[in-house]
Amino acid sequence: MDTDVDNKFSDDDEVAYEANVRLTKTLSDVLNLFIYPIRHSGNISQDSTCLSARIKPKQQRVELEFGIDINAGNYDTSRGEQIAYNVDGQSSNGECYFNSGIMDKKLLVGTKVLDSDLNYALGFMRKGELHLTSLHSIIEVNPGYIHMDKIDTSTKKSLNASNYCSFSFCL
Repeated sequence: MDTDVDNKFSDDDEVAYEANVRLTKTLSDVLNLFIYPIRHSGNISQDSTCLSARIKPKQQRVELEFGIDINAGNYDTSRGEQIAYNVDGQSSNGECYFNSGIMDKKLLVGTKVLDSDLNYALGFMRKGELHLTSLHSIIEVNPGYIHMDKIDTSTKKSLNASNYCSFSFCL
Protein backbone atom coordinates (compact mmCIF):
# COMPACT_ATOMS: atom_id res chain seq x y z
CA MET A 1 0.00 0.00 0.00
CA ASP A 2 2.83 2.42 0.81
CA THR A 3 4.34 1.82 -2.61
CA ASP A 4 1.19 3.24 -4.24
CA VAL A 5 1.56 6.44 -2.24
CA ASP A 6 5.29 6.62 -2.95
CA ASN A 7 4.69 6.07 -6.67
CA LYS A 8 2.01 8.76 -6.72
CA PHE A 9 4.38 11.39 -5.31
CA SER A 10 7.62 10.24 -6.91
CA ASP A 11 7.46 12.50 -9.94
CA ASP A 12 10.04 14.98 -11.13
CA ASP A 13 8.69 17.74 -8.86
CA GLU A 14 11.31 17.93 -6.11
CA VAL A 15 11.04 19.98 -2.93
CA ALA A 16 12.52 23.38 -3.76
CA TYR A 17 12.59 24.87 -0.27
CA GLU A 18 12.03 23.77 3.30
CA ALA A 19 11.07 26.21 6.03
CA ASN A 20 10.21 26.15 9.70
CA VAL A 21 6.52 26.79 10.40
CA ARG A 22 5.35 29.12 13.17
CA LEU A 23 1.70 29.03 14.26
CA THR A 24 0.40 32.12 15.98
CA LYS A 25 -2.99 32.97 17.46
CA THR A 26 -2.31 36.64 18.10
CA LEU A 27 -4.68 37.87 15.37
CA SER A 28 -6.85 34.78 14.91
CA ASP A 29 -9.87 36.30 16.71
CA VAL A 30 -9.97 39.34 14.43
CA LEU A 31 -8.44 38.18 11.14
CA ASN A 32 -11.03 38.01 8.35
CA LEU A 33 -10.61 37.14 4.69
CA PHE A 34 -12.64 39.27 2.28
CA ILE A 35 -13.55 37.70 -1.06
CA TYR A 36 -15.16 39.45 -4.00
CA PRO A 37 -16.31 36.57 -6.21
CA ILE A 38 -18.14 38.46 -8.95
CA ARG A 39 -15.36 40.82 -9.92
CA HIS A 40 -13.01 39.78 -12.71
CA SER A 41 -9.36 39.84 -11.57
CA GLY A 42 -8.36 41.89 -14.62
CA ASN A 43 -10.94 44.54 -13.71
CA ILE A 44 -9.53 45.52 -10.33
CA SER A 45 -8.99 49.24 -9.89
CA GLN A 46 -6.12 49.86 -7.51
CA ASP A 47 -6.82 53.56 -7.21
CA SER A 48 -10.35 53.33 -5.82
CA THR A 49 -10.66 55.38 -2.67
CA CYS A 50 -12.47 53.90 0.31
CA LEU A 51 -14.72 56.70 1.53
CA SER A 52 -16.15 54.97 4.58
CA ALA A 53 -16.53 51.62 6.31
CA ARG A 54 -19.26 50.41 8.64
CA ILE A 55 -18.60 47.22 10.60
CA LYS A 56 -20.89 45.13 12.80
CA PRO A 57 -18.53 42.65 14.48
CA LYS A 58 -21.19 40.52 16.19
CA GLN A 59 -23.13 40.02 12.95
CA GLN A 60 -19.86 39.85 10.99
CA ARG A 61 -21.26 42.30 8.47
CA VAL A 62 -19.37 45.06 6.72
CA GLU A 63 -20.27 47.89 4.35
CA LEU A 64 -17.51 49.55 2.33
CA GLU A 65 -18.19 52.71 0.36
CA PHE A 66 -15.80 53.38 -2.55
CA GLY A 67 -15.48 56.40 -4.78
CA ILE A 68 -16.12 56.07 -8.52
CA ASP A 69 -13.83 57.85 -11.00
CA ILE A 70 -16.39 59.98 -12.82
CA ASN A 71 -13.67 61.20 -15.21
CA ALA A 72 -12.91 57.69 -16.50
CA GLY A 73 -13.49 57.09 -20.19
CA ASN A 74 -16.05 54.35 -19.55
CA TYR A 75 -18.16 56.39 -17.10
CA ASP A 76 -21.52 57.53 -18.48
CA THR A 77 -21.95 60.99 -16.95
CA SER A 78 -25.55 61.48 -18.06
CA ARG A 79 -26.55 58.11 -16.58
CA GLY A 80 -24.70 58.97 -13.34
CA GLU A 81 -26.59 62.25 -13.12
CA GLN A 82 -29.90 60.50 -13.82
CA ILE A 83 -29.29 57.91 -11.08
CA ALA A 84 -28.38 60.66 -8.60
CA TYR A 85 -31.50 62.61 -9.53
CA ASN A 86 -33.70 59.50 -9.17
CA VAL A 87 -32.21 58.77 -5.75
CA ASP A 88 -32.15 62.27 -4.31
CA GLY A 89 -34.75 64.07 -6.40
CA GLN A 90 -34.93 67.75 -5.66
CA SER A 91 -34.25 67.22 -1.99
CA SER A 92 -34.99 70.38 -0.05
CA ASN A 93 -33.94 69.04 3.34
CA GLY A 94 -30.27 68.76 2.31
CA GLU A 95 -30.06 65.02 2.91
CA CYS A 96 -28.68 63.61 -0.32
CA TYR A 97 -27.09 60.22 -0.87
CA PHE A 98 -25.03 61.60 -3.78
CA ASN A 99 -23.93 65.03 -2.52
CA SER A 100 -22.29 65.99 -5.82
CA GLY A 101 -25.44 65.50 -7.91
CA ILE A 102 -23.87 62.57 -9.76
CA MET A 103 -23.41 58.89 -8.88
CA ASP A 104 -19.86 59.15 -7.56
CA LYS A 105 -19.71 56.23 -5.13
CA LYS A 106 -20.56 52.55 -4.89
CA LEU A 107 -21.30 50.31 -1.93
CA LEU A 108 -19.95 46.85 -1.20
CA VAL A 109 -21.76 44.76 1.42
CA GLY A 110 -20.11 41.76 3.04
CA THR A 111 -21.43 38.97 5.24
CA LYS A 112 -19.93 35.86 6.76
CA VAL A 113 -20.15 32.89 4.39
CA LEU A 114 -19.15 29.93 6.55
CA ASP A 115 -20.66 29.15 9.95
CA SER A 116 -18.63 26.08 10.86
CA ASP A 117 -15.16 26.13 12.34
CA LEU A 118 -12.72 27.27 9.71
CA ASN A 119 -9.68 25.28 8.77
CA TYR A 120 -8.12 28.15 6.84
CA ALA A 121 -5.04 30.16 7.66
CA LEU A 122 -3.22 33.18 6.35
CA GLY A 123 0.49 32.72 5.86
CA PHE A 124 3.52 34.82 5.06
CA MET A 125 7.25 34.25 4.87
CA ARG A 126 9.58 36.19 7.14
CA LYS A 127 13.26 35.52 7.72
CA GLY A 128 13.00 32.08 6.13
CA GLU A 129 10.05 30.97 8.30
CA LEU A 130 6.43 30.39 7.32
CA HIS A 131 4.14 32.18 9.79
CA LEU A 132 0.51 30.95 9.88
CA THR A 133 -2.48 32.49 11.63
CA SER A 134 -5.93 30.91 11.53
CA LEU A 135 -8.78 32.96 10.07
CA HIS A 136 -11.70 34.08 12.21
CA SER A 137 -14.11 34.17 9.25
CA ILE A 138 -14.48 34.52 5.52
CA ILE A 139 -16.60 37.46 4.41
CA GLU A 140 -18.06 37.55 0.91
CA VAL A 141 -18.38 41.06 -0.48
CA ASN A 142 -20.95 41.92 -3.16
CA PRO A 143 -22.31 45.15 -4.60
CA GLY A 144 -24.92 46.85 -2.44
CA TYR A 145 -27.80 48.71 -4.01
CA ILE A 146 -29.04 50.98 -1.23
CA HIS A 147 -29.42 53.80 -3.78
CA MET A 148 -31.85 51.63 -5.75
CA ASP A 149 -33.90 51.09 -2.58
CA LYS A 150 -34.03 54.87 -2.18
CA ILE A 151 -35.32 55.21 -5.76
CA ASP A 152 -38.00 52.61 -5.02
CA THR A 153 -39.03 54.40 -1.80
CA SER A 154 -39.28 57.80 -3.47
CA THR A 155 -41.25 56.29 -6.38
CA LYS A 156 -43.73 54.70 -3.96
CA LYS A 157 -44.12 58.00 -2.10
CA SER A 158 -44.87 59.89 -5.29
CA LEU A 159 -47.35 57.22 -6.42
CA ASN A 160 -49.14 57.36 -3.06
CA ALA A 161 -49.34 61.14 -3.27
CA SER A 162 -50.77 61.04 -6.79
CA ASN A 163 -53.32 58.35 -5.86
CA TYR A 164 -54.76 60.49 -3.08
CA CYS A 165 -58.12 61.83 -4.22
CA SER A 166 -60.18 64.63 -2.87
CA PHE A 167 -63.95 64.34 -3.27
CA SER A 168 -66.48 67.09 -2.92
CA PHE A 169 -70.19 66.61 -3.05
CA CYS A 170 -72.71 69.21 -4.02
CA LEU A 171 -76.29 69.00 -2.79
